[in-house]
Amino acid sequence: MLKVHEMPPGKEQAKDSSVLKYLQCIQIGETALPYVEPNVQPEKEIQDIENCIHNSKSSGLSCCDITTMTATGITLVGCFYLCKNTVLINSNQYGFIVNSGQVVFLKPGWHYVGYPFMTNLVRYNIDSEYIKVNNLQIIRVRQDEIGIGINNTELEVLLPGTHVRTSGAYVFKGRKKLNENILEGPLKIKTVRTGTVCICYNNGVAEILKEGRYAVNSNTFTIGETLDITQQNLKFSKHKVLLEGGINMLVTGLLTYQVQDVARLVKNVEIKSLNRFLEDVMKADLTKVFSTIHLEQISSTTYSELKKNDEKVAETRIMIYKSIMDMIKPQADQWGVKIINFQLESTQLADQKYSTDYEAASLQIAKSKAELKAQEAQNQILKQKAETQAEIAQIKAETEKTVQLTIAKADADTLIMKAEAAAQAIIKEGEAKAAAADMMRSPYGQDLALLGEKTKIAAGLKIHTLVMGGTGNAGPKPMIDNLVPVLDL
Repeated sequence: MLKVHEMPPGKEQAKDSSVLKYLQCIQIGETALPYVEPNVQPEKEIQDIENCIHNSKSSGLSCCDITTMTATGITLVGCFYLCKNTVLINSNQYGFIVNSGQVVFLKPGWHYVGYPFMTNLVRYNIDSEYIKVNNLQIIRVRQDEIGIGINNTELEVLLPGTHVRTSGAYVFKGRKKLNENILEGPLKIKTVRTGTVCICYNNGVAEILKEGRYAVNSNTFTIGETLDITQQNLKFSKHKVLLEGGINMLVTGLLTYQVQDVARLVKNVEIKSLNRFLEDVMKADLTKVFSTIHLEQISSTTYSELKKNDEKVAETRIMIYKSIMDMIKPQADQWGVKIINFQLESTQLADQKYSTDYEAASLQIAKSKAELKAQEAQNQILKQKAETQAEIAQIKAETEKTVQLTIAKADADTLIMKAEAAAQAIIKEGEAKAAAADMMRSPYGQDLALLGEKTKIAAGLKIHTLVMGGTGNAGPKPMIDNLVPVLDL
């Protein structure tokens, strides 16, 4: 049964908790990590270095130094030798010299180094990260890293700080950043990023490390492949298939998948070969599917069947997609892999000459399709234009009809009004004649009529003046009877 290791959220294992917290990891297995604390404290660094070396020389000139210097400086040559072998170690330096095979630590200050068997004087800046003089090593490890050393074949993990080693068998292998994977002998510190798992083997048994940081101290624990468990795209190009009818075609496709059951995958498939296995299965399935397809099912070949072939091509592609998905899914499920999608990107005839001729025909067909669509669009525009003009003519006719009806109605109304006016005039005229007749029957009307007649006679005779005649005692007879026309000569 596979073991799955998963970083507990916000928790650390109890053993070596401070070290594990610093390394930001959890420990696998029972063997503790071989970590080593610094043996030099920053506040008393010189004293701690002296204690580790057990052989140091104080700053300044001791009584032995002065006696030796006095004896040596008696002659001129002695003075020159004395000056040459008196050295100053600055306050920001450490000095080291070998005396009879032993390293002597020279603290900042003046030192006489003219004793016999003193050789190889060296100076280092105090903040040097690595100092090595004979068998002496001073190692400084920064806060964002750890040091790796081998002490008599035993691995040491040097925690941040200053470490002093005096053994000739000690080998300092270097520093490692905390954010790096560390693989040094039995020590393995592995970071598994989000979206991946790491397949490891403990005594040959697979163990799965999920996202997090892990540390193990074991020679039998092996770090294996890192597996991406997010969606992956597997593209294959120009896979040759044989269509029904004996035509070779090159197929390009894209398969999208995701690993869901890592344990099942590890048991059935070699992790680094997963893509190759999936591609082999998919190509075999494509070969089966395309062996039942004719060329005309996936390409338009005749002008008379353009639209029908378009539909056939779409149906064929859907059939290919469903067939591939149905065939590859059962195999992928056995491996713990989910097939998400398959996309047929392109197909191309394998025979170059035939492909060129076919492509030329396809281009001509595509051109014909475009022209047909353009003509259909033009016809549609003309149809819409004719319909619009017909609608405009109909509206214009209806408007003209309405205007004519309005004019006719106005003319009829005018005739009616004229007839009514004429009728009213006839009525008025009749009434006037009736009134005149009534007047003729009265004495006054008769006199007036007689006067009119006289006037007509006078006019006929060109008489312009009428003379009133008679006397005033004629009685009640009207005065009009006394009118006498006078001839105007």
